[in-house]
Formats: sequence, C-alpha cells, structure tokens
Amino acid sequence: MKSSTGKSPAGGVTPDAAQAMTSAVRAFEAKTGNRVGIKVAGGIRTPEDAHVYVDLVRTELGEDWLTSGLFRIGSSSLLGEAPTT
Repeated sequence: MKSSTGKSPAGGVTPDAAQAMTSAVRAFEAKTGNRVGIKVAGGIRTPEDAHVYVDLVRTELGEDWLTSGLFRIGSSSLLGEAPTT
C-alpha cells in the first residue's frame, strides 16, 4: 500500500494517513493471512520526519514490520541528510 507521492497540491503522507494505512494492512492480514507492505512518501524532508513513520509502524504493527520488504520510506529529499539524533 502506498501513500501519495507528494506531487499533488495536498502534499504527501501525514501521520494520520499512515495510521489508517497500518490499520488497513493489519485488517487485510487478519482477513486473508497475507501481509502487504507499506510505503509512505511525500512531505518527508528530514530524518526526524522519517522517524515519525518508523515509530508509528513499530507501535502499530510491530518490530517485525520494519524490513525493506514490508516498510519503505519514499523521500528523495532525505538523500544526503544526516540524522541529528
């Protein structure tokens, strides 16, 4: 499941939208037994922004979802940025 690209005037992903995505993939897994991944994109400009989504996925879906096969962050804006933490 992928959020918006951020190319629209509305911007990109928000924490509320990402939480809705985690709820949807959790429900899908419960119903079908299949896991699908999540990709959040658009509006993620700093490492701190990215950490919001990492923490959200960890809290809502668990540590085992934090793999490149199940969780990705799309943000070319982060290239070359160093975390401040």
